[in-house]
Amino acid sequence: MTQALTKTDPINQACIWAARLWADDASEQDKHNFQQWLEADPIHEKAWQQVLNLQQQFNAVPDRHVGSKVLQHRSGISRRQLLTVTGVGIGIGAISMDRWLPSQVNGTSYVTAKGEIRHWQLSDGTTLALNTDSKVDVQFDAISRKIILLHGEIVIDTGKDARPMSIVSRDGVMEPLGTRFNVQQSALETQLTVFEGRVRITPTETPDLHTIVPAGEGVNFSAVQIAQPFQADPVSSLWQEGKLAVADMPLNEFVQQLARYRTGIVRVSPELKRLTITGIFSVQDSDRVLEQLTEILPVRVSYFTPYWVSIKPLTS
Repeated sequence: MTQALTKTDPINQACIWAARLWADDASEQDKHNFQQWLEADPIHEKAWQQVLNLQQQFNAVPDRHVGSKVLQHRSGISRRQLLTVTGVGIGIGAISMDRWLPSQVNGTSYVTAKGEIRHWQLSDGTTLALNTDSKVDVQFDAISRKIILLHGEIVIDTGKDARPMSIVSRDGVMEPLGTRFNVQQSALETQLTVFEGRVRITPTETPDLHTIVPAGEGVNFSAVQIAQPFQADPVSSLWQEGKLAVADMPLNEFVQQLARYRTGIVRVSPELKRLTITGIFSVQDSDRVLEQLTEILPVRVSYFTPYWVSIKPLTS
């Protein structure tokens, strides 16, 4: 288990480490060696994050069993089989992502790294905020304004300009009508929350199924359907200030939100599924937030490495 890695491609190395660490017989020495590899080069951390991000896409791949075999059904799988499934899964995830992305043309890209939040003012006066691990392409010309959300989450406050604006995600087109709104693209759908004005949604594969979302409402939509609207939460855009505000949110869901701002894995014991959490937390220091969980909930936080964290019942 402690033999040196021979592959030089960081992505290949990260896949091998995923197979080692997610296997049932992973040892403490494996975890120690993984941490040394991860800290040896910033490229290793980026490659590891790519593997984690692609793993999250498996639920959107037509053959869902490929990804789930790695993370959900490891019992009885040998290390060699696990390596094979991981490699196949990563390949399918990459193909699926390529299929989703809009065609690229010349424009200006805006990107944030894991845990980074940034703001820009565009040439038309529009303000653009990018949440953690997000990317957009901005394409303005003489007759139109287009912002393509490639991944992640954004808040847009549109500038006063006669040219029509559209925001394009994998799932459809959003046309703001003088407005401020939030867009988040996840593995399965896009979520729009409108704070001011109105936004028209047109799904990619069902253009006749369009709707206008007014201020104070939000909707989740895919390329083929639009869900029922929900009431917009005014504090949902507090991430622009580096804050995560929640009210009676299940602990597992809260940790999933927090994990967007840190590199690595945070796992919650199934025994804690009934716990909920309320409060406003700073995403600028996720380790401090994990520490706060032990102060307000009956849980303990265990670090196998700085990048591998488990949350368990206090009495376990």
